[in-house]
Amino acid sequence: MKRVVRKTAVPPPAAKVRQWRASIIRKRMEILGRVAAADRDAAEAAAVAEFKLTDEQRKRLLIEEVR
Repeated sequence: MKRVVRKTAVPPPAAKVRQWRASIIRKRMEILGRVAAADRDAAEAAAVAEFKLTDEQRKRLLIEEVR
C-alpha cells in the first residue's frame, strides 16, 4: 500500500511588527507618538494617517525604530 503525502501551501511568515517613534522637526523636535508597523515606509504611512499630517508636515517627519 502506497502512502500519499499531500503538500499543502504554507503561507510565508508574516512580517514582524515593530514599534516606531514618530517625531516632527520644528524649531525643536516634537515627539508625536508611537506607531506599530513592519517597516519604515509602513510606519510613515501609519503616522501620517494617525496624526493627520499635511504634506508639509510629512516632509519634516522623522521615523525611528524603538528597541
